[in-house]
Parts: sequence; structure tokens; C-alpha cells
Amino acid sequence: MKLISTLILILIFQSTALGQKRQLVEDPEIVLSYILPKGWGIYDDKYNLFLFAPRMNEYENFTITYLESDKLDLEQHFDNVLNHFYPLNEPGFKVIETGNETVGGSKAKWAIFDSKLNNMEFRSYLFYFIKNGQIFKLRGTASLVNFDKYKASFLMISKSIESRPKDN
Repeated sequence: MKLISTLILILIFQSTALGQKRQLVEDPEIVLSYILPKGWGIYDDKYNLFLFAPRMNEYENFTITYLESDKLDLEQHFDNVLNHFYPLNEPGFKVIETGNETVGGSKAKWAIFDSKLNNMEFRSYLFYFIKNGQIFKLRGTASLVNFDKYKASFLMISKSIESRPKDN
């Protein structure tokens, strides 16, 4: 019992010391939570969650999108977004690196890619995974020159995602 109490205190201290805060989102179908880094802001338009980094400029952000779907093939969704959606919708789209990861206990696919908007170059860190009948798309984007400063935060937010069915 003493060991468990010590571990809980360590976890609380670490979370407080780092200034991170777990955010909770309740949807009609699921409950979603994630860790918000210290100083970051949130905007929820009921379709996407937008997380904004402390302002170096206005371009560093992280978007959480999740959709209920009966087509739950991770490979197919990831392939479609990388080979069709982004190339058609983002000028200068170029995949830099791809890989596999685990997010919230689920298999995830990720990619780092470049794109352009209004003659500015951006780099994004994209995660895709499926859990509880939902397709999750997580995307951290920064200006190309600032991407390395935010990459660890993008990964931390992505890896912190937890989802469960909502108790009705």
C-alpha cells in the first residue's frame, strides 16, 4: 500500500511539475482525454479539437479529429489520406517519413510530411488509429523552421490520447 501511495504522489508531482493537464472530452459515443502541455490553448468547434502552442508565431497547432465509421481498415484509411487527400489538398505535399506506433493501446500509423500554404513551408506529424469504432486523426503542424521545437510536444499529445465508450 505504501508503494502505491508513493507512486501516486510521484505521478501527481511529475504532472504538476511539468505543468501538463489532462483534458476530458465527452462525446455522445465516447469519452476522450489527452494531456495538454503547459501554456497551450484549446478551441473545440464540435468537429475538431484545436490545440494551440504558446505563441512563437500563429502557425504551431495540433488538431484532434475523430469520426465514427463502419469502415475500420487502418491501412486503407492511412493510405487514402497520404496518397489521395493530402496530395490533392495541400500544395507541395511530400512525405518525409512513416512508421507504426501504439496510441492508447491501439495500433497507429504515423507520417511526417511537408506542405505549403501562402508561400510558407510547414511540416506536420500525423497519427492515425482506430479505437471504439472511431477513426482518430491527430495532426501537429508547425512552420518548417519551428517543427523540431514542437515535435516532442506533438508526439507527447498523440501518445497521451485515451478513449473509451461512453457509459449510458
